[in-house]
Amino acid sequence: MKPVRARLLLYLLGAYLLLSQVVMPLLSPFRALGLLEPGQIRNMLLPPLFLAIVITLGLREILRIKTALHLVLILGGVQAMIVGLPNLLDGDATRYYFSHLFQIASAYVMLVLGWSMANTIEKKFWERFVLMALLATLVSSYFTLAALARNEVGRLYTPAYTFIFVAAYSLAYSNLQTLLVIGGLLISNKRGPMVAVIGMFAVQAAKFAVIRSPEGQGNKPIKMALAFLLAALAIGAIFATYQWALNLTNITSPIERAVYITMMRLSDLINLAETGRTLDEISAGRLTEVDAALDSLNPLNWLIGSGAGWSVTLPDGPEVQNLHFTPLSLVSVFGLPFTVTLYVLMLAVVVKSFFGMNRSRQSDATRLMAPLYLVGALIHSLFAYSLFIDWLVFFFAGVAAYANKNTHPR
Repeated sequence: MKPVRARLLLYLLGAYLLLSQVVMPLLSPFRALGLLEPGQIRNMLLPPLFLAIVITLGLREILRIKTALHLVLILGGVQAMIVGLPNLLDGDATRYYFSHLFQIASAYVMLVLGWSMANTIEKKFWERFVLMALLATLVSSYFTLAALARNEVGRLYTPAYTFIFVAAYSLAYSNLQTLLVIGGLLISNKRGPMVAVIGMFAVQAAKFAVIRSPEGQGNKPIKMALAFLLAALAIGAIFATYQWALNLTNITSPIERAVYITMMRLSDLINLAETGRTLDEISAGRLTEVDAALDSLNPLNWLIGSGAGWSVTLPDGPEVQNLHFTPLSLVSVFGLPFTVTLYVLMLAVVVKSFFGMNRSRQSDATRLMAPLYLVGALIHSLFAYSLFIDWLVFFFAGVAAYANKNTHPR
């Protein structure tokens, strides 16, 4: 790739990171206060950014199919476009139609971008954006907690999804940032990111245990000991915080209140049978979405989906085009074969990427972050609709796919 094009693409990737991992978290308190909807700002800025990336990459690079994952996304997009034509003719579903097509088109383009930039990004780039994302999330959480203490917001909402991005870097490079991620999650009131980061912890520990370090074997025992010590400290901190919250009788600070809310949500899930609450109540209505979506599908929809523009009206009134449970949302639009194939290919990329580190001399930050981020993103997709709206998912999938195809043996 020509240096000028590579630099332009790096700027465009930086613009996306700035928007998604810094600006959006900083705007989160305004959402909690009901002053604005950050998602609308993001939706206005993403199309021109997408167009700029497409122009910079060039159609020749974009249309060059490199892996099965590239092919699946193309076929899925074409299928959704054709099957969803009746939805397009329905005036009320036009916006949903183009929204679904934009989602899969942006996923494909980011896959190409990740493949193209796998060797061009220095560690310093990620270091800067990870630090900005971590600070933005912690500052945003502080202001939300302050508003909660003044009873200016009705619920605790923090942009904890950014901790997945931070953890993908910190688990490889910074124990201090990892500890800050744990602390942020304890006050986040977000179970999805918490489970995702725990999964990333487990995978990283397993990698140290069974996969040889790309730098060599000399420091492996030390790294293993540090990894397991950090994991033990994290688990111990969560358990201690959980026990503390169960016995808390007098809340005196916003942080105590945030930790209490987060731990009580976990407690409700752990002690479901004893709480008397339904799983739908504990899941914040997620099961209502699932039931409504399942009722809307016929046998043909399971095979080829309902196409771009699909939506479902929930019992309590709102109409949604994306479900929090990503697999079912993808089934509803693209069909079961596409969804299963996509998840299998993504998992294959992750597994091959981790084991590829065993025989590769190359251990740059981008390649080390890619499989960790994908682990967190795939887990998080079970709690939130994320795969096709978080551009970093398929960017890192492209990086990992390139690394898998171009691994240089020792």
